[in-house]
Amino acid sequence: RCSAGPLPPVVAIACLFGCYLWPCGNHAKFSFAIFDAGGLVGTSSASFSSLASSNGVFSKSPTLGRTGVSRSMDRPPWRCRALPQGTGKENIGRRATLIEMSQDFVVGAAEFAAKVGAAFAAFYCGAKIAVIGQPYQPPLRGLYTTVGSRVDRIGGIRCRTFYPAQPSSNRDGDAAYLTEGTKTSDAMARLVFFPGFLLEHLGAASSGCGLRSEPLLPQPGTQGYPVLVYSHGQGGNMDMGAYFLSQIASHGVVVVAVEHQDGSASTADPSNPRPFSLTSGQLGVQRRAEELAEVADVLAIKRGLAETLGADPSRMLVGGHSYGGPTAILAALLRPRLFQGLVLHDPALGSSLPKPPQPVFSIVGDQYAAIPGLASEVRKVSGVGGMSAAPGGPWAGAWHYVGVSHGNFVDAPLWAPLPIMRLLGLLLIPAAGPAEP
Repeated sequence: RCSAGPLPPVVAIACLFGCYLWPCGNHAKFSFAIFDAGGLVGTSSASFSSLASSNGVFSKSPTLGRTGVSRSMDRPPWRCRALPQGTGKENIGRRATLIEMSQDFVVGAAEFAAKVGAAFAAFYCGAKIAVIGQPYQPPLRGLYTTVGSRVDRIGGIRCRTFYPAQPSSNRDGDAAYLTEGTKTSDAMARLVFFPGFLLEHLGAASSGCGLRSEPLLPQPGTQGYPVLVYSHGQGGNMDMGAYFLSQIASHGVVVVAVEHQDGSASTADPSNPRPFSLTSGQLGVQRRAEELAEVADVLAIKRGLAETLGADPSRMLVGGHSYGGPTAILAALLRPRLFQGLVLHDPALGSSLPKPPQPVFSIVGDQYAAIPGLASEVRKVSGVGGMSAAPGGPWAGAWHYVGVSHGNFVDAPLWAPLPIMRLLGLLLIPAAGPAEP
């Protein structure tokens, strides 16, 4: 603080850095003055030359008043130099220049911050307006017009089950689209480096499924529903395909969506020992396959949950999306008698995977069909020479669904207006294809 008032903080900090960085060599002993910036540039009668002593040691200057603090360090005397002596007018001129520079800097920084803030506010408001009424919840197209949803721990692994339910049995309202709400949407946003508010609306959305609704049991004397044990992709979770999996359930299938604990799930489940992380390692696809097998074992042996939902564990399938594809294949190899077939959606396959003994129904979208090596692997594990049917049933084989994107299997085209998701698919991630989702 000087006679003309306090200096701007930027100037004061700059002067303090100047004091620390004053070039005085490396090895001789000296006292270093650390003082108030206003006292240096605003004292017209300061005798700066008195800072240098005859033995090359800086000492506290009496003209600096009580703001000076000395510190001794080793420096060679021949490297020490005194601060130049100047007139009061020169000091005042330097001070005015510093003030002007600091003011220009502050004004420029404020203008830049204002522009950035305005752009962010416009983007934030636009994003919030765009997702009003989203996500889009398509009507169920299967024979069963009501689907229930429940979350259970099966063999210690959290799973979300979708099943045909009795109409008008939705006493507890609809289940949430994301089980942990915005905590899950934040985890999903981090997966693709998005700010959390872009997916925040999913945390308040409904799944359209009745929360633990009464199951619609098959008629006596008829078979129970088949069971599909389903594996999510890398960074997915048991909730991301809720609309897609409930559509499958509406055709008379009990779908058990497994939330993996190997480090590949973007989950907000506090009991998950290894949620998805960009820095920590994952246990790998073999561990994921073992988790599917463990869930299937419990469904087949204990049978309580399966029978409660009207399912027949002897009609069990295993499936998955993307990284869930090789997971399902390895699980089928682990339990060849338990799993009766496979359902693969855009499976991310490598050349080391063998064909499982069970019939395989594979669907690939436009992106995967356009990769020759990947398409060849899908044909191989599906047991066909081309994208067509295979022995084992009319549904077995490898199929290219034209206009479908990788994100269609996790509801991504339904999260925001379709033009936005299609544009996102062209520019950044395969969120939506040209076909009507």
